[in-house]
Amino acid sequence: MAVRVIIERKVKEGQQIEMMKILRELRSLALYRKGYISGETLRSVDDPSMYIVISNWERAEDWEAWQNHPERDQVMKKLEKCLVSPETSNVFLFVYF
Repeated sequence: MAVRVIIERKVKEGQQIEMMKILRELRSLALYRKGYISGETLRSVDDPSMYIVISNWERAEDWEAWQNHPERDQVMKKLEKCLVSPETSNVFLFVYF
C-alpha cells in the first residue's frame, strides 16, 4: 500500500541555498531507489526557515530501506550541518473513502 512521508526541517539562517542543493542531491539519489514515486519540497509562508519534504513511496518498507541506506546517511551528514535541529519524519498511509 502506498505511503506518504512528511519530513520537517528547520534550516539555519543563511543555509537555505546549501540545503536546497543537498535536497536536490538526496532526491536525485532517491529516484533510483525501489518504490520511490515522487517528492516535493515546501517552505512555510509564516516561517521561512521551516521546510517540509513530502515523498510518496510504494510501501513503507521501501521508504525505510532508503531512510537507512548508507548513501542517504552520507548525504544527511552534510544536510545536518544546515539544520537548527534534527529532522522529524512521519509516514502516512493513504486512506480511501
